[in-house]
Amino acid sequence: MTATTSGAEAQAETQMGPLVRRLPPSLLCEAPAGRVAVVGGSLERTGAPFFASMAALRCGAEQALVLCTREAAAAVGAYAPEVRALPLLDAEHGRSVATSRLAEAHSLVVGPGLGEDVALQALVVAMLRRLAESKSLARMSLVFDGDGIGLLADNKDVVAGHAGRVYLTASADEVRKLAFAYLGRRDVDGRDHAALGTYRAQPAPRSTTLHGVQRPQRTAIEKPPTGCGSLRPLCARTYGQLAARVNRNAVLVLKGREDRIVVEGATYTCSVSDGLRRIGGHGDLMAGFLAVFAYWAALHDDEEGSSGGGGGGADDDDRRGRQATSPPPPPAAAVAAYAACALVRHCSRFAFQSAGRSAITSDMLAQIPKAFAECFAT
Repeated sequence: MTATTSGAEAQAETQMGPLVRRLPPSLLCEAPAGRVAVVGGSLERTGAPFFASMAALRCGAEQALVLCTREAAAAVGAYAPEVRALPLLDAEHGRSVATSRLAEAHSLVVGPGLGEDVALQALVVAMLRRLAESKSLARMSLVFDGDGIGLLADNKDVVAGHAGRVYLTASADEVRKLAFAYLGRRDVDGRDHAALGTYRAQPAPRSTTLHGVQRPQRTAIEKPPTGCGSLRPLCARTYGQLAARVNRNAVLVLKGREDRIVVEGATYTCSVSDGLRRIGGHGDLMAGFLAVFAYWAALHDDEEGSSGGGGGGADDDDRRGRQATSPPPPPAAAVAAYAACALVRHCSRFAFQSAGRSAITSDMLAQIPKAFAECFAT
């Protein structure tokens, strides 16, 4: 993991391992391990909310709830009896009932399998607005993925006033959509975050081959110069502006060859090895992981806040001395996002090692216990 603003990449990389391993709460802890709600699931898209909710359960959540349409509820419930599937999104009384159900959750995932039905998205938007008005839900962690990103692009102010963390897990196309909606920029290539700092294809010279027919050589792959392992300053600033326009507490997770995490003006990179094949459902699993880890990160923030007001004297002097000589640690939200990226990459690698090209999302789901142990050294 690399912090582009601190200038101490090696130290940040060294810091991240211990921080990730400290993220899960103790099994003896009295605080709940996390209750996750997933808003998504429609007639033709029942798998996405299932994978997101099961990913949350498999990595330690104590409860997973799916708020979906009537057509999707039976299928999601049949996939996994551990998941509570409630057909509230298309019911007349669904808006108020769904909001009351969300009071049980610590984190909310919006988007997996939601679809682009205008009426359905309008109901979800109304639900999100009620979250902002509710004192008990105002600090809930929100994760937007898939169709949830499109919902944000069409309703730019829907989470602007949310007091909790807002995580956006965006693919290249979704980055382009957000940039146009929030920055008014049509010139943004959503692939920039994957190309900058990883590999950039350059045109290769043409060569004459068999029977004089000209055929292009393999595309030359150029690695960036040393020191460009992060976003260029202009791009990093642009992504920071994009996150801030969505919400002042937004965390932007840019999915690509390397995953980039933009939070509080800094950019972090997750380049953990993954499988050679990008499996459909990859993002659904990441969203479920992130919902749990976001809650765990919020617990760490609460602990630091409650312990930061007392003390004084020599301990505070020692702490100030350490801070003066070392870069600040990544915020807990960055650690949560990094852990989700790393865990899904481990799952992808293990699934590909086991099943090769035939690997599917269910294979990744089965690898979560092994991947979790690898990621968190448990």
